[in-house]
Amino acid sequence: MTGSRMMTPRPLIAGNWKMNGNRASIDALLGAITSGLKADCKVNCVVFPSFPYVGQVSEHLIGSSVAWGAQD
Repeated sequence: MTGSRMMTPRPLIAGNWKMNGNRASIDALLGAITSGLKADCKVNCVVFPSFPYVGQVSEHLIGSSVAWGAQD
């Protein structure tokens, strides 16, 4: 690789909730996560809610630096 430097991958912090939580507790958790992340955060953050809450989570995280995934 001439003239380029290899970039170190950013650490990944992920949370898999299994079947834990309800709408209110998920909103509270997402609020804490998004407000606790600084703009210059040096990690990738992703959450994996259980399927019934995917829509709620995706809407809550619009515009945030937190990614989401799904589980069945």
